[in-house]
Amino acid sequence: INNQELIVHRETERSWCYIDDAIEVMNLIVDRKQKESYEVFNIGREDPLATELLAEKIIKICNSSSETREIEVEPTIIPVKRACFKKAKVLLGWEAKTPIEQGLNELFKWMKK
Repeated sequence: INNQELIVHRETERSWCYIDDAIEVMNLIVDRKQKESYEVFNIGREDPLATELLAEKIIKICNSSSETREIEVEPTIIPVKRACFKKAKVLLGWEAKTPIEQGLNELFKWMKK
């Protein structure tokens, strides 16, 4: 937003999830009393996205002139994190619905307020 440089770890990837989707599944867990069975659910999108691509999308959505600078992954960081979200779909009927671009647009609108 402020045209500042974005620093991203090279060759990292995550299953990003829009906050509204995450809140929706947390409410489902509470409503269906999953908290009493101590179930653990992975929350995210089935389509992981490289951190470099996420940074590019953010720059585009914000209409920013920011540049990205890729840095090496530190030993304490796991470069690629992928998870299985099948359990949430089977037990709760949930899957993330918000496309990454839509979520970023909503976040940007909120931040501008």
